[in-house]
Amino acid sequence: YVPAADADSAQIVRIARDWVRAQGIQNFYDEQGICHVVTPQHGHIRPGMFAVGGDSHSCTGGAFGAYMFGIGATEMLGVVVTGEIWLRVPHTIAMEWTGQLGAGVCAKDMMLHMCTRFGMDGGQYEAVEYCGAAVRALSMNERMTLCNMTAELGGQAGLIAPDAVTRDWLLACGVPAQELQDFAHWQTDARAPLLAHHRMA
Repeated sequence: YVPAADADSAQIVRIARDWVRAQGIQNFYDEQGICHVVTPQHGHIRPGMFAVGGDSHSCTGGAFGAYMFGIGATEMLGVVVTGEIWLRVPHTIAMEWTGQLGAGVCAKDMMLHMCTRFGMDGGQYEAVEYCGAAVRALSMNERMTLCNMTAELGGQAGLIAPDAVTRDWLLACGVPAQELQDFAHWQTDARAPLLAHHRMA
């Protein structure tokens, strides 16, 4: 979007571009935007995936039912080299939003309410699942905002179970319909243990 700020920044970008060419990487979206927004826009984040990103807001991918979270540069290097990462399996906190949002209320307002109520460490290293009628009524962009801001709760990942809204969005991104058949598999198990279940209206 903008030129490199200085010679050092330009050098980092040049090295990255050269490395991508040398590796034959095809899905490289230079100067198109933030990684955790661009990858879903190209249909690369799908329900059931396990993915990492180099930014604390990589949890955006949870809007698609993917377990996606942010890691640091050193950990990312390890993932690129080995294809593996170590992590503690987090507990799950359910944030259930019942009813209907008022006029002008959006996903960011929902998250600011949760940050006020539970604090900036209210989801510390946990998986935060957003559910309920108000969440299901959100557009994909709003769901991405909600999951993106899981970082503000201190959570490792934000998750929303995929549904017809998810499917339609991915189809519009060019994902073949035959690759979107197993949504029922990625729904929340009613018997799954929860660290906490908070209800908001």
